[in-house]
Amino acid sequence: SSRQKIQPVVVNVPIKIFVAPNPVNNTATVMFDAINAYTYTITITDIWGKMLVRKECIAFKGKNITTIDLHIYPDGMYILTFVNNKDEISRLKLIKE
Repeated sequence: SSRQKIQPVVVNVPIKIFVAPNPVNNTATVMFDAINAYTYTITITDIWGKMLVRKECIAFKGKNITTIDLHIYPDGMYILTFVNNKDEISRLKLIKE
């Protein structure tokens, strides 16, 4: 009897990213786990959608950490968007104090 292999169905789910500290004073640290290596982009936009920061990086298998310098921007709320090479998107609110 031939048994068929069950193939997992991969659904585009947001990557779990963490930012510390939040609220941030000067530098935000972005942390996430990757199951393999890939490229990704982090953008910071203001609440009106204006892009302030764009950072392109390479993730390595395992824990990944990158920093974003926000010291020149005024206090307020910003949106951090993380997009990987499969167009999986995660967003979170970032408070600058």
